[in-house]
Amino acid sequence: MWWNCQSFATRLAFLVVEQQTFRDLIASLAQQFHTQIVKWVTTHRGQICENVFLSSWCTGLGSWIGAAVSTVVFPPAGAFFVAGFVGSWSVGMATAATAITYQVVDGKRDKKFRENMEQLEKKFPLLRQLHAYLHPELGTAG
Repeated sequence: MWWNCQSFATRLAFLVVEQQTFRDLIASLAQQFHTQIVKWVTTHRGQICENVFLSSWCTGLGSWIGAAVSTVVFPPAGAFFVAGFVGSWSVGMATAATAITYQVVDGKRDKKFRENMEQLEKKFPLLRQLHAYLHPELGTAG
């Protein structure tokens, strides 16, 4: 499970508190907090990949144009621009690969997260209610 202080405190409070009203409040706050964290991380991660990808392709385009122009004026200088194009193209491809890798890793993390939730629910059945509220996309575990 991806533990942080908030994850641990939420689950502990949910187990300790006896009134359902307070459990519902804890679950609601935890769900909002979790949603905001996921939204923030994925948005910024995506923006970084997109910015690097677009920058590398703009640099590649500039290098390609520079190679075309410099070949006319001084042919050996074209090699410099071609090297710049290849380098920027490589960065662009690596960034695209990174974005795809994020998706694969997120899928594996979700599977492990589900397994860990089920283990916790075996020890603390009351957590099934919290997990169903926090992660309705996973369904009721157990």
